Amino acid sequence: MDQVRIKRLRAYMKDLPAGQIAGSAKRNVEEFLFEAWNDLKISQGDSRVEPYNLINRTGALSWQPPLLTFRIESYEATANGSIDAKVCERRVNLGTAETLLGRAIPQEKTQSCAFGTCDSSAIIIER
Repeated sequence: MDQVRIKRLRAYMKDLPAGQIAGSAKRNVEEFLFEAWNDLKISQGDSRVEPYNLINRTGALSWQPPLLTFRIESYEATANGSIDAKVCERRVNLGTAETLLGRAIPQEKTQSCAFGTCDSSAIIIER
């Protein structure tokens, strides 16, 4: 585990106010997270996220120290030519340097947040 990349992410995050992260700060957090992702302890079934999936694909990015939370689409197997995507919440605990898979968030079949358009304005159905 390379603590240098995690320390860079922590250093950047300590200067951000708690709450939603948007704009250039969001892009910066995604890049620091991309660099540190493989150095974090991956737990609770979170091993399917590859670091390159984090750039321009996180939504509802929020910082409540020490937790960084975000939503990201997870693509399942195809059936009859259709790709089933789920939006999942992920949490990164910067105090313990581990990631946790949060809850799956069902969404309407017509909604998609792939390729950088996923944000908190997507239609989410809570069940």
